[in-house]
Amino acid sequence: MPYFFHDDPEFWHVAPPSLKHARGLAEIRDMKAAMFVLGEPDDLDAPLALFVRMPEGYVSQRHSHDCYRMELMIEGTHTRADGTVLKPGDISTNKPGEEYGPFVVGKGGSYSLELFSRGAAMVHTNAEKSEAAAAVAKLVEAVNDGTMTADEFRSSPELARWGKEELARDWKGELERIGAVLPAE
Repeated sequence: MPYFFHDDPEFWHVAPPSLKHARGLAEIRDMKAAMFVLGEPDDLDAPLALFVRMPEGYVSQRHSHDCYRMELMIEGTHTRADGTVLKPGDISTNKPGEEYGPFVVGKGGSYSLELFSRGAAMVHTNAEKSEAAAAVAKLVEAVNDGTMTADEFRSSPELARWGKEELARDWKGELERIGAVLPAE
């Protein structure tokens, strides 16, 4: 029986082969992600556990997944658009296609565990897409169908362009536009 320790740097490299590209998506956003399939490593219909660390001030856009999803806060906080604050020990759940977000990560960052009823559905189904995001979505398809390696994905100029676009976004203005309640600074 294998053991994985979250303070081991290699912990953040764990991912099924078909989802290795997700590490690149996390890294470009200054996040860390470890993915554990609850079944055979290449079975994308099997449930998936995602451990994720997000940096302070990160904003997750409104989106959904094509599966059931549960998130358990381990460290830090997520402040939802309606002002709800999730803190360690709190849980949120979603049905397939049910949108959630945006939310902003609180002081010191966050660490959470997300459980997906199907690993393949971990990818957002309806997030707003820019031209750069659409290009990255095509790259993800290429990794999933085996025509591109995870390393090629991580070093692609399209991913770098998307990352720059994400970092340059006016997240605070975007949250205010939809009436989100921002945490006190």
